[in-house]
Amino acid sequence: EEISPGRERLEGFHAAHVDAGIVPEPSLVRSKSLSAEFGFRECYAMLMSERPPTALIAGGNQILIGALRAISLCNRRIPEELSLISCDHTPVAELSTPPITVITRDLAELGRAAARTIINRLTSDNPGGLRRIILPTEFVLRQSCAPPPPEGASPITQV
Repeated sequence: EEISPGRERLEGFHAAHVDAGIVPEPSLVRSKSLSAEFGFRECYAMLMSERPPTALIAGGNQILIGALRAISLCNRRIPEELSLISCDHTPVAELSTPPITVITRDLAELGRAAARTIINRLTSDNPGGLRRIILPTEFVLRQSCAPPPPEGASPITQV
């Protein structure tokens, strides 16, 4: 929540709930770390809860690693019991069984934009203040998403 992409993801999460006529539940968002251990701990706790989620958004590739470990330990089947989405094309997302749906961006362009900004600041007599650069993202639907199980849907959860 301390960085702009995290805040924007959280805003989108809340807006999607509101658009669907669902009151967002603050307890569904777990955003204190991007580590694999955090992803494991939070995902495991949610999957073992009284009302486990039917969908999970892993907000980073390290979180995805921890979430996959928890999902395996809890013997949950993707997508039959749990839909899973992650961020960025990674070998883990692509080579998982089934392949994980991702929200991705062009990391090479991200690097170029960062480099241009740094070079501009170093070479300009008047580099100016902060500037906002927005790069396009893409939703890559793979086999890790399905409708919720017929027993009834739990709210979507983001880690």
